[in-house]
Amino acid sequence: MNKIKMLAKKFLLVFLLALISILILTGKYECPIRKFTGIPCPACGMSRALICFLKLDFKSSLHFHPMLIFIIPTIILAYAQEFYPRLKNKFVNSFIFFTAISFFIVYIIRLMTNSIP
Repeated sequence: MNKIKMLAKKFLLVFLLALISILILTGKYECPIRKFTGIPCPACGMSRALICFLKLDFKSSLHFHPMLIFIIPTIILAYAQEFYPRLKNKFVNSFIFFTAISFFIVYIIRLMTNSIP
C-alpha cells in the first residue's frame, strides 16, 4: 500500500507541474490573489521569473522575482526528502527554513519599495 501512495504522490506532482507549466507557457495564468484583491502575493512574478530563467535571461529573471534562485533548489530538496529519508538532516531543514524566511523578507521589501512587477 505504501508503494501505491508514493506512486500516487509522484503522479500528482507530475500532473500539477505539467498543468502549471502549460498555463504559464501559454500566458493564461494570472495570480488569483492579485486579481481579486489588487495586492500582490509573495510569489507574484515567480512565473515570469521562471520563464526568463528557462530562456537563460537571468537578469530579467532576477527582476521579476529575486528569490527564484533559492526556490528551485528548495523545492527539489523538499520533494527529495519525501522519497529519500537519508536527506532529512539539519542542513536541508535549515536551508528550507532560511529560504522561507528570506522569501517573506524579500516580499516585505518589494511591497515597501513598490517593486513588484
